[in-house]
Amino acid sequence: MANTHELLSRGNWTGTGLRELVETALGPHVARSGAAIVVNGPDIKLTPAAASTLGMIFYELATNAVKYGGLSDQSGHVDISWLTEKVHEGERLVLKWTEIGGPSPGKEASEGFGTAFVKRSVEYELSGSVDLRLEPGGLTCTVSMPLKGNIQSATAT
Repeated sequence: MANTHELLSRGNWTGTGLRELVETALGPHVARSGAAIVVNGPDIKLTPAAASTLGMIFYELATNAVKYGGLSDQSGHVDISWLTEKVHEGERLVLKWTEIGGPSPGKEASEGFGTAFVKRSVEYELSGSVDLRLEPGGLTCTVSMPLKGNIQSATAT
């Protein structure tokens, strides 16, 4: 969280790029685990509030990935991608977190504080929705949220 606030402070709390936020939030986890992240998406500038919320969400997802999933050893990695799309209600950002090469989640895996936090944060802070799925290689998390109120600018996809 401190890294996200530092990133926002450098920009005088005017917002930050999504790519930079992902790299800042995951950097310490990647350095510690030796695993890799792959980041792909158009230039998006987030509002400060959206960046703060997504920074906490990335931190939570990364912490779980280091403990149990795609960042738990050097053979795994996390792919993070996003795009904007037009829907009936307006434009949305769709962000996908995919863990690859991690251990398979056990049958005992269940919704805990972290997944509840991710879901509630997206729903209440970003007016969006979350789809969390435990896949054989690790967690897949898809976040969908409106551009309006969360995004300052976006390059068309």
